[in-house]
Amino acid sequence: MFIFKEHSKELLFLAIITVASSVLNILVTYIGGKYIDIVVKGNTFNLIYAICSFFLILSLGNLFLTYLISYIIEPLIEKIVFDIKKHVLRHLKKISLLDYNKFNVSYLAKRIDEDSRQIAGFFVNNYITLFIKIIEVIIILVVVFKINAIVALLMLLLTPVYFVLYKKFKNPIFKKNLLMKEKTA
Repeated sequence: MFIFKEHSKELLFLAIITVASSVLNILVTYIGGKYIDIVVKGNTFNLIYAICSFFLILSLGNLFLTYLISYIIEPLIEKIVFDIKKHVLRHLKKISLLDYNKFNVSYLAKRIDEDSRQIAGFFVNNYITLFIKIIEVIIILVVVFKINAIVALLMLLLTPVYFVLYKKFKNPIFKKNLLMKEKTA
């Protein structure tokens, strides 16, 4: 996590423009629906022109933000991959030469590179989603409590059961998946 903290300003900026892009995407869809409603109702040309202009501005803004995200994300991932590799190499320097010679060096270098890329890519591409999902869960709980408190309490009571079942079956599945990956590499 300390590697990601070094890039916190870039990650925060990326989060802001990603959320802004998502909001613009929702607005573009909403305005598109309103445009169809206005055309069907046969409103004035000026209103249709204003909606089209607003739709165009939002679409261009979203296009720019999408381009900016793609422009920022790849170099950011590369910087994080470099930092992860640097950290792993520092750790490998602490290993004795006899222990180091037990490993296939080319395989180790390939694994370090692949794993670093997977970790960096996964984190950068999904950390914003985590916060959005947490907010969604809170909103869903509030809505369910307002609709039916008994169902909401039942959901809250069954959550630990789900968590225990997940913990119980996580390790065997993870080990089999890792074994399969090792055999195919």
